[in-house]
Order: sequence, then structure tokens, then C-alpha cells
Amino acid sequence: NARDLDWLLALYEPTAVLRTAGESTYHGLDEIRVALRNLLDALGADGRLIGRNVFCLVHGDVALLRADYVAKRRDGTAIMRGSSAEIVHRGSDGIWRYIVDHATGSSLPPLEL
Repeated sequence: NARDLDWLLALYEPTAVLRTAGESTYHGLDEIRVALRNLLDALGADGRLIGRNVFCLVHGDVALLRADYVAKRRDGTAIMRGSSAEIVHRGSDGIWRYIVDHATGSSLPPLEL
């Protein structure tokens, strides 16, 4: 919510992949920058992204995450909500960064079998 695009990009590995709620896929930091800029623009100057981590399952230097979130404009209008699925990697510096980020991966409806 600080609206700092460089800080947001620092959450991703250089070769990360991001799938947005609109089902577009972005590869690498240059493309992910575009997606995050679009999100910040959609939120407007006073919009907020509110999230809650549901779980984190760690296996060595890799973890699987799920978070529930809602993006709201200043007037309280929700412009996006969902449940994400992410894979993060702990780098040699000890910092966890996204390698796969699927904004709606955990909120997709089940397939009919």
C-alpha cells in the first residue's frame, strides 16, 4: 500500500512468472513491472490491497502459499478479490521471493469431473 513499484518488484525473483486476475501471464521483472503498474493505476491514488495469508507450507528453500485478498478504491468499492496461489524461494541472502504468483489460482472454480 506504499505504492512503491520498486519495492513490490523486489518481492519477485528475476525469472518469476505472474498470472493476473485477468488471466494474463507476465514473465520476468520487466513484464511483471507492467502488471504491477496496472494494478496500482487501477487502485487509484488512495486504493488499498488488503490480504490475509491462509497457509504457508515450507519444504527446504521453497514454500507454497495461499492468501485471500481484496483490492478496494478509496470509496470502498472492491475492484478485485480472490485467493492467490504462490510459490516462493528463499535466496542465498535469506529473503523469500516469488517465483510463481497466480493471483486467482486458489479461487478458480473446480472442474466438473
